[in-house]
Amino acid sequence: MTGTLTFGVGTAIDNKLDDARIVRLDQRGYFTTVYDGVAYPDSYLDSGTMSDIVGGNTIPRCPRMPWALCADPARAFAATMIGAGEEVPTSFAVGNYQAIGDQGLGAVGDAAIAADTGSRTFVWGAPYFLGKRIALVFDGMSVPGGTGQTGPFFAFR
Repeated sequence: MTGTLTFGVGTAIDNKLDDARIVRLDQRGYFTTVYDGVAYPDSYLDSGTMSDIVGGNTIPRCPRMPWALCADPARAFAATMIGAGEEVPTSFAVGNYQAIGDQGLGAVGDAAIAADTGSRTFVWGAPYFLGKRIALVFDGMSVPGGTGQTGPFFAFR
């Protein structure tokens, strides 16, 4: 896998927020994800988690790995991220985690595992970062020449 990690937002011509969608974080660093009609108020992004962690029972589980999700064929699912007043529609893909595991691959765009029953958390792991530009603005910080908003928030392009 290759990619770019840029430190600083709005500090150079190639890392401005421009038309980015913003999801403000609460005082604990979380936002709400609404998926399949259920709100997950302790949601967060984590590039260090190898798969998305998804709640609910609408996606089939893998036969040999009941903690993993196995949509076969792979398909996209809709969700909404909600910060302080902002709603950002988004999607995520789920494939056959068992087949992905058998191949010994790392972060794959459609790898997802099941959240514990009753979990309040939806984790947007490494698969969500693939092919996107995501910025994190820390608490109390503002973006030079940016939106005029102060962190904490995530911005997506």
